[in-house]
Amino acid sequence: MNLIQKNPMSPAQLKERLMLFTKVDITLVMNENHSTFLSVLRKGRKQVKLSLHKFFLYANDWVIEAIVDYSVKRNSNALVILRTFINEHFKDADYSDKIKNKNLCTKGNHYDLRVIYSRVNSAYFENKLNLSFTWFKKPTYRNFRSLTFGSYSRPLKLIRMNALLDIPEVPSYFLDFVMYHEMLHEVCAPTIDKLGRSRVHTKEFRMREKLFDKYQEAIAFEKNCSKIFVKQRKSSGWT
Repeated sequence: MNLIQKNPMSPAQLKERLMLFTKVDITLVMNENHSTFLSVLRKGRKQVKLSLHKFFLYANDWVIEAIVDYSVKRNSNALVILRTFINEHFKDADYSDKIKNKNLCTKGNHYDLRVIYSRVNSAYFENKLNLSFTWFKKPTYRNFRSLTFGSYSRPLKLIRMNALLDIPEVPSYFLDFVMYHEMLHEVCAPTIDKLGRSRVHTKEFRMREKLFDKYQEAIAFEKNCSKIFVKQRKSSGWT
């Protein structure tokens, strides 16, 4: 199902088409957010303020009706079409030009992400990937049972690595594994299920993940690394 128009509308045209499906007064604001693409503020029964990402200017009538069904009529079934449209757009979206290299932190106290990225890119991707990467400040943890070691923004082509890992107690192969995992998200496109939800860890992804040279060692370290971080927090005064 193709939900994307070839030519974009103007915001005024989009609002006009939204109003074809409802008598509720809609205030429309366009945004360029990287995560929240649609937000709704209801003002009583007769007014709704909609904030939509600019890619909704490419929406066809199925999507426009779904926006109204979800935001005005509160029909959660419309989310299937909206999620499918969003995923269809971001499948090939490239916003990497918005990355400011001066804001990227690649050299840590112990590990240099440039070295890790170069090593993994050469070993597993024939140096074909061209991605950005940075450390992100280690979050405050009450415990270390659930950790985010890295993340990947497909539209931004940006890998973010948890600075929690930037210590000598974390073996270099585990940094390589986290980097490899995030780089795989670029080559293994997400799939869409029947509810319109994006599945990023596909069967292909999990199969390729196991091709990492020290996969078993990395998984074993991940399961038992909390003790290292608890010890580090006590010795260095993390909060």
